[in-house]
Amino acid sequence: MSLYAVFIVAVVFLFKTWKASEQGSLQWAKLMLRMPVVGKATQMNAASRFTRTMSTLLRSGISVLQAMEITSATMDNKILEKKFYEARIEIRKGTTLSKAIRPIKELPPMIYAMVAIGEESGTLDSILDKAADFFEDEADAATSKMTAALEPVMIVIMAIVVGLVIGACGLP
Repeated sequence: MSLYAVFIVAVVFLFKTWKASEQGSLQWAKLMLRMPVVGKATQMNAASRFTRTMSTLLRSGISVLQAMEITSATMDNKILEKKFYEARIEIRKGTTLSKAIRPIKELPPMIYAMVAIGEESGTLDSILDKAADFFEDEADAATSKMTAALEPVMIVIMAIVVGLVIGACGLP
């Protein structure tokens, strides 16, 4: 039994080491965005975090460029963090926020329209705040779907574990 524990600890350690590496974190981020159910939840959480952080920072008087720098640092997905950094470079060149974030295909398309409307009307912070409320609701719904989809998988895994334990007890 201790051999199994050593194996499990080794696998967990190797996974965490791989995920902490630059290449591993990028591959993990790409996987999290492309998985069918998990990807939707990841995208909605990123959209919600982006809109809420930008709204809060803009409302407190921070410039769009600084707000983008801070927001890119808050992303927990390396791919999105990289793309927001690239958008920040475009903003520095004089591009508007809506045009700078348009190449980020991992965000829902509604964000681009909301940001463009906010820029034109001069109410970017309040529009981003309303968008954040919407995306937080969407993130909650996506997380609920993800949890519901994982329940059958967990039941199968538990059945396998129970079967192994029963088989181990029955062998002697």
